Amino acid sequence: MFLLNLMYSLNTLKIASSFFNPFGTGLTAGTALCYTSLVIGNILYVAGGFTTVNGTSTFRRIAAFNIVTNTWYNPFSSGLGSTGEQCFSLTSIGSILYAGGDFNFVNGVSWAKLAAFNLTTNVWFNPFGTLPNGNVNIIYPVGSIIYVGGAFTSPGTRLASFNTITNTWINLGSGASLSSTVSAISFVNSILYVGGLFTGTYTRI
Repeated sequence: MFLLNLMYSLNTLKIASSFFNPFGTGLTAGTALCYTSLVIGNILYVAGGFTTVNGTSTFRRIAAFNIVTNTWYNPFSSGLGSTGEQCFSLTSIGSILYAGGDFNFVNGVSWAKLAAFNLTTNVWFNPFGTLPNGNVNIIYPVGSIIYVGGAFTSPGTRLASFNTITNTWINLGSGASLSSTVSAISFVNSILYVGGLFTGTYTRI
């Protein structure tokens, strides 16, 4: 997958691997960028700044692609954001898709930076209560917890965690307060690794 309207697949089943394009004219209009993708079952979810998908202008910064039938579709209604806004991160836990970005609208409703979408009922909802007051760049799931990183100062300072069972934000303590934007999160063996633009006690990681 490439940025702008150039989306390709790499067929790794052939000895002589070749690129091919099942996506039609891909993602265009808006900022036309694709920032994030996620595969769940037979569905590829993509999000970014685009507003047209395969020539259809009813998409808003998020879309679904069936990798079996090679067809685009839109279960997201009015999608995310308004002019110039974007979705930077997608992740999922169970049947819930989580989206983060710099958007200020979800499905046409004033709603900032972080949203949840039920993949069974195709309904957007807000389990978060307090929403981040700045951009969300990355959402990373660990069990029933999502870790959220970005440019916000509440809840948490650039890094926050949310329990998806109790629907509550978890206080990570003052040690998790960072001086600038978080853009990457990974997890292994009970250790959370965080990267970004922050300096001070920690320099970017």
